[in-house]
Amino acid sequence: MFRRHRASKLGSRKGSGNLLSAGAYCSRRPTCTVNASLQMGHDLRCHVEYTGQVKHKTDEAAQRPIRADERAKLQVDLARDHCPSRLHSERLRQMDPKVFASGNMTGVGEDGTVFKQISYEGRRRLQSDRDLITSLLTKEETTLKSYIRQVSVRPMYVVAFTIAGVRLFHELAKTVPLQWDATGSVAWREGKK
Repeated sequence: MFRRHRASKLGSRKGSGNLLSAGAYCSRRPTCTVNASLQMGHDLRCHVEYTGQVKHKTDEAAQRPIRADERAKLQVDLARDHCPSRLHSERLRQMDPKVFASGNMTGVGEDGTVFKQISYEGRRRLQSDRDLITSLLTKEETTLKSYIRQVSVRPMYVVAFTIAGVRLFHELAKTVPLQWDATGSVAWREGKK
């Protein structure tokens, strides 16, 4: 990580003689004591000086944060057809073995929680209100009028179906035993998600 950096302006009177200077250190402290000093002169040659000793634990992992444009793309992917843990597993499989061995988890995340958070942020962004109930009521009145049939606050439940879904249920109910189970991912105790 860079601790400080300075770039001189063209025609500057400060006589350092360097176009760019920077100091860096390894973010995996206290185990790794590497420091670096970088200086670029007017001849555009860069001089780098390392001090300290590279020492990383074998089970240690590091990653750069996933920035806004990549986060927005991931939110669309996760909303469309990926669950966060599956996306994490796919990215781990696609990683180069040497990069994986080095502990660099940039773009993958140390565990699935990174993608879970990104997925959650995407769902929150699509809500019309911060409060879930208000958001559902707003959607019931406007865009999802033919899908959300009833919303209740106490007890909390949402009745949602389409006309095509009811027709399909009536067709299949004649010949195939059906079981409905959505409570595991939909219901929660009051005050806790």
